[in-house]
Amino acid sequence: MEPAGGGDAVYGVGARFPDASCSGGTRHTVWDGGDVVCQLWLCGSAGAGESVCQHSLVSVLQKKTNWYLIKECDCVKKMALLILALLCVPVMAGCGKSNTHKISITVPAGSTETFVYSDEEISPTGNQITISSGDGLGDTEVVLKAIEVKEENAYEPTYLTPGMPVKMDVEKGAWFKVGISMQNETDADRTVYVQVKDVEVRIE
Repeated sequence: MEPAGGGDAVYGVGARFPDASCSGGTRHTVWDGGDVVCQLWLCGSAGAGESVCQHSLVSVLQKKTNWYLIKECDCVKKMALLILALLCVPVMAGCGKSNTHKISITVPAGSTETFVYSDEEISPTGNQITISSGDGLGDTEVVLKAIEVKEENAYEPTYLTPGMPVKMDVEKGAWFKVGISMQNETDADRTVYVQVKDVEVRIE
């Protein structure tokens, strides 16, 4: 629903002028009035039109069933409860669970190690992951250190630069630490971050 979102919406959630309706050219058929066989989940940012669709659906139900028939249909009753729940949530920020994680790596003061590794461990949910530079990290090399694996593979360092994510072929379900090539000549620890997509995370 994002393309139809109203970024300049000016009315409050309780306002009716006189009733919520779609703007011209934005209405799409989401239910043709036939038998309801599944629940309808609407997801979008504020102003995208979720409430308008909900009002339209209720209006159609009122006309086609005289409303009291809803008591006789468990499926439609569930639909009505879902609509009421959605009306209480004006903003639905994102659908589904994110599988992108921000991994911190602390480079100790005075460190001259070739690679420094994260305390957090990652486990790929598929056979490939995407790594990108995060806060405080410039051009570097990134490498995976095997912690729990079934396949003995040598994971070679890969060049990583800000704004240019890299994809790495990995063993699904294995556990790794993320390492970066970075020295720290100062007298204070330095923490930087990488973003890793398509993984689960655990703390050592």
